[in-house]
Amino acid sequence: MEIKTKRLLLRPYVIDDLTDVYEYASQKKVAQAAGFTAVSDIRGALLFLEVLQNQGALAIYSHLHQKVIGNISFYPSFASSKFELGYALNSNYWQRGYMTEALQALCKNLGDKEVLAYVYPNNEASLRLLQKCNFEAQGSWRKGAQLFKHTG
Repeated sequence: MEIKTKRLLLRPYVIDDLTDVYEYASQKKVAQAAGFTAVSDIRGALLFLEVLQNQGALAIYSHLHQKVIGNISFYPSFASSKFELGYALNSNYWQRGYMTEALQALCKNLGDKEVLAYVYPNNEASLRLLQKCNFEAQGSWRKGAQLFKHTG
């Protein structure tokens, strides 16, 4: 699957993305915000890249910067017909609207499928992102993270 936006291309990962993956996956603040352990070397980045490929995550490729600046993924929830969302963005590209653009495009592409996201309450940037992209807080919590549902 490929999704094009004004500034981005969401596409499957390829091995040539390894250096870009290492750049953002080794950033501790990115890893903490996205809920994974930061990689410490290129070998760890390769394993991380393989996991992204196996999960069907999409690389967020910036045309302007000519590189992968993050990832966005959606996968079936335990509640069968629903999809859970995950994302991470290189901190050098925070506060520029890239993740908003990527998430809006992905949700539009998924159509009427139910999309869910879990966010930790201290991740204010992610909370703002979900609000901008028409997600509403639900009552459910999992491991300290609150559930949000896309409302179209």
